[in-house]
Amino acid sequence: MNCPRCSGIALKEVELLGGIEVDACDKCNGMYFEKGEMGAYLKFSKDVPNYKDLLKNAPAGCTCPECSGTMKELKYIPGKDLLVDFCEGCGGVWLDGGELGQAEEIADAQDDRKIRLMRAIWQMRAEVRGENILKCPKCKTPTVHEFNTGEGVTLDLCDRCKGSWFEKGELADACELAEDIPELQTALATAKPTEYECPRCKGSHLVEMEYSQITTASGKLLVDYCKGCQGIWVDKGEMVQLECLASQLGTPGSRLGITVKRLMDKGYVPM
Repeated sequence: MNCPRCSGIALKEVELLGGIEVDACDKCNGMYFEKGEMGAYLKFSKDVPNYKDLLKNAPAGCTCPECSGTMKELKYIPGKDLLVDFCEGCGGVWLDGGELGQAEEIADAQDDRKIRLMRAIWQMRAEVRGENILKCPKCKTPTVHEFNTGEGVTLDLCDRCKGSWFEKGELADACELAEDIPELQTALATAKPTEYECPRCKGSHLVEMEYSQITTASGKLLVDYCKGCQGIWVDKGEMVQLECLASQLGTPGSRLGITVKRLMDKGYVPM
């Protein structure tokens, strides 16, 4: 991913306060926030407040570092001087050097009624509703939120890649099996390390392992497992395969089948 302002300069990943990782340019000090990152960093309900209204007559901005689309130049907050580049395609935000400080000053303006409202909405989502937003191990963005299927099965889903995170015990509960991973020790013996960080255990990386020794029509199901908290990550296209295995290992028509149907309705699992 290259800087949209400096030709040929690659962006480097840096970590901001709160563990938010962004892509920055060493030359111009610009920063690229993927969808969800800027709102999470500034504790706002949206990356760019009122962006839908602002897009209508917005002039063209720089080229998006992520999807190469033409970004739109928007006023970050109406009535403020800060202009940011927003990508309508992927939802990313580009800040030129020095603009992050301006955004932080705006976010800290407690005397601004509208800003207090946006912060309150964010806090309600994160606290009052008990919504626990996690960082997706694949997208590396804070886009994983809780989803309740209504059948006593709760899991965390990524709005972006549609992957699913199961806390310890949740997958076994959904599949109506005794264990999250059948023959766990056998699976761990051949597990492979990955670059993906656990959504729960900061700094801990997931390992890729076979969910079961059974081979389906799609081959062996590989899931990502955290040795620390024992959570499991399942990619979007793997939920149907997981349902098939669960029916062979346990009771056909388990709660996972209903879960998969609900996920299909929400667009998290391909039809």
